[in-house]
Amino acid sequence: MRVWDKNFTHPTFRSAEYAVYYPLVDAVKVGRERFDKVLGQGNPLAPAMLSTPEMGGVFCSASVLAEPHGDFFFRRARRNRRLVMGVLVFYGCVCLVFGLTYPDEWKASLTFLSVTGVMLLYGLMDSKLSFGTRSAFAERGKFYNWLAQKCRPYLITVALIYLATGIAQFGIGGNDFIEDYALDYAANGEYWRIVSGSLIHGSVAHWLTNFTMALVIASFAGPVLSTYFLTTFICGGIFAFGLDWTVYEFFKLQTADGLVGTSGGMAALVGAQVVLSLRFRASYPRYFYVTMLYFAVVTFVAASLFIAKSSLTCHVFGLLAGAMIGLLVPDYLSINENATPEGGV
Repeated sequence: MRVWDKNFTHPTFRSAEYAVYYPLVDAVKVGRERFDKVLGQGNPLAPAMLSTPEMGGVFCSASVLAEPHGDFFFRRARRNRRLVMGVLVFYGCVCLVFGLTYPDEWKASLTFLSVTGVMLLYGLMDSKLSFGTRSAFAERGKFYNWLAQKCRPYLITVALIYLATGIAQFGIGGNDFIEDYALDYAANGEYWRIVSGSLIHGSVAHWLTNFTMALVIASFAGPVLSTYFLTTFICGGIFAFGLDWTVYEFFKLQTADGLVGTSGGMAALVGAQVVLSLRFRASYPRYFYVTMLYFAVVTFVAASLFIAKSSLTCHVFGLLAGAMIGLLVPDYLSINENATPEGGV
C-alpha cells in the first residue's frame, strides 16, 4: 500500500460537522461555508483536506469525497483546467500577432511562442491523463494532500538556509561580496567558489525569486527524498557549479559578475524527483513522471533561454546531478508509513 493512500484521522477533532483541515499550519476550521468554498475552488493542489458530518473527524482530499461533493469538486477542477487552456491559447495568439507585427522581434516572439506551445501541449496531455477520469484525478488529490501533510520540515529547512545566506550577503556582506564569493571562471585555484557561488545570489530580487521557487520545490520533493533532501540540494548545486566551471571554455560561457544562485541545487531536487517517479511508477499517481518532466523542462530549460548561457548549463548539470542521486534514493512511498522517515532533512 502506498503511504499517501490513507485518509487522515485528526488526533483531537471528532466533531460530526463539516470541517476543513489545513495541514501546513495544523489547523481545523469548522463550518459549511468554508467547506463549500474549498469545494468551489476546484483546486487539487490546495493544501486543504475536508470532512463531512458522516466522517467524524476523518479528513481526505476533496477529490475522493462521497457524492455529491466529490463529483462537484471534479467538475469544478475540469472547468478550471479549460479556463487555463483558454488563457494559454490567447497568450499564444498574442505572441504570434506580435511576431507578425514586429518582424525585427521575431526571435523573442518565437521563443515565447515555443514556451507557450510546450505549456499548451502539456496541458492537453494532462487534461487527458490526470483530469480524464475520477480515479486518476482522485489519485492526484490524495498525493498532493499527503505532500502538504509532510512538507513542513523541508519548508523550514529551506527558509533557514535562505535567511542565513541572505543575512550573510545582504546584511553583513559588503559591496565586494559578489566579487569575493561568486564563481569566477578566471579565478584559478579558488575552488571554494564552487561552494560559495552555489549558495549566494546576484541581488535581493534574485534571492527572493529563488527563495520562492525553492519553497515550491521543497513542498513536493522533500517528503519523497526524505533524508536525501538536504544532500541533494547542497551537493547538486556544488556539482552543477563545478561542472560548469570545468566546461566553460568548451561552451564559451561568460558571466558579467560571476556565476551565483541556488538554482543548480533546486534543479537537482527536480532531477531526482523525475528519476524517482520513473523508477517507482506504481508508488506515484498515474503519469506523475510526465508532470515532473514538464516541470523540469519549463522551469530549468525553457526559462533559461531568456538568461545567460551559463545559467542554462548550470541548470542542466543540476538536473543531471539530481538524476544520479535519484538512482540511489529508496522508495519511501510504498513502505509502511510507520517506517517512513518523517521530518528528516
